[in-house]
Amino acid sequence: MKRNIKYISLLVIIIILVLLLILIISKTKSKDNLTHTIRVAAYKGDVSGLIFIADQMGIFTDNGLHVEITNYSSGKAALDAVDKGDADIASCSEFVFVKDSMTHCTTSDNCVIGSFAKAKLNWLIARTDAGIESIANLKNKRVAVKVGSIAEYYLGRLLNNHDLSLNDVLLTDMEPSQIITSMANGSIDATTLWEPNISMIESAMPDKTIKFDAQQNQDFYFILVSSNQWLDENLDNTKKFLKSLYSAEMYFQKNTDSSIQLLSDYTKTSIEQVKENLNNERLFLTFPQNLIVIMDSEKRWLSEKQGIANDQVPELLEVMRPEIMKTIIQERVTIIKK
Repeated sequence: MKRNIKYISLLVIIIILVLLLILIISKTKSKDNLTHTIRVAAYKGDVSGLIFIADQMGIFTDNGLHVEITNYSSGKAALDAVDKGDADIASCSEFVFVKDSMTHCTTSDNCVIGSFAKAKLNWLIARTDAGIESIANLKNKRVAVKVGSIAEYYLGRLLNNHDLSLNDVLLTDMEPSQIITSMANGSIDATTLWEPNISMIESAMPDKTIKFDAQQNQDFYFILVSSNQWLDENLDNTKKFLKSLYSAEMYFQKNTDSSIQLLSDYTKTSIEQVKENLNNERLFLTFPQNLIVIMDSEKRWLSEKQGIANDQVPELLEVMRPEIMKTIIQERVTIIKK
């Protein structure tokens, strides 16, 4: 009788231990599934707003993701992080991706997942005390730009449209923060840059500057870039990431005022500046045919500037991955890929 009791007690203990082990394993697997990490390199401006809203409002977590965001002063720097293996996804302008693909055409595995904003935020601003009153006056002037950013393209195209080229100015490659300081102290005469940097220059030099529409009424797209290898290994989590951004878009539309406050706090930009920027940008998930049209124009400009033959230039449609976004919001994907 005592043996039976001991046997039953031991059996109960074993069953309890097995159940506890199963519970621990189950919770561990569940936790792993809910905390899959995606490293995102994001330009720290409100044009990346959907990423910041999804993060701050817990939308990524709700979709089973742990997203680690590292902020950069330009989309160029963000894409460099993906190239170096320091990030899985980057947010940058479409031009940044085009130039990066052409620069590393034989080694790059990067592709476009889609767009999550379009905007008109770039201006050419110049010092009037440098004798600049028109684009023609830029000849032989000291002009700074973040080379590799979309500002380089807009500067070059603006000069081309006025019978000048980048070779006609004294071009210097600078980070945005350096450009603001250099404009204020007079070590450069002009720059093409994006908001809120333009407003910061104007505030530092009241009534001493003149500005021109660098984009000439053409919006740029802010896109998501990753490597094909990473995407193929993380398709489900990429879909969750896009789904999160779409939810962030819906949140922004329904809670615009609180979203503006969130973006102001996150980017350390005034509410007034965020509102002004949002008047010139739209935060929405899409994969439009027009993206290819714009990128093709940028590719041709770069080919002529760098003297690259057409057969050395990557085919843009081959580096597009619209099929992923189609599973989330098919009606937003209008790109035609054979």
